[in-house]
Amino acid sequence: MAAESLRITLVGAGPPQWASAGPSLDGVTLAGPPRTLTFSPLGITTGLSNASFELSLGSASRTVVVSRLGRVRITRNP
Repeated sequence: MAAESLRITLVGAGPPQWASAGPSLDGVTLAGPPRTLTFSPLGITTGLSNASFELSLGSASRTVVVSRLGRVRITRNP
């Protein structure tokens, strides 16, 4: 996951199975460096507990939190 692109790649498979433009195409800022999330075949992430992504557009700002079980929570930032 990066500001310029979003993609899904199977481990060891080479080219992405799915790819799309990232949030920057619509003027949305994704704070921080690009991140890689790795999911097991059961859909559980490995190597992290929660991943937080801060998105902003103008004065609006949200944090998207992805839990290791795949739950997604969106919170408003003050």
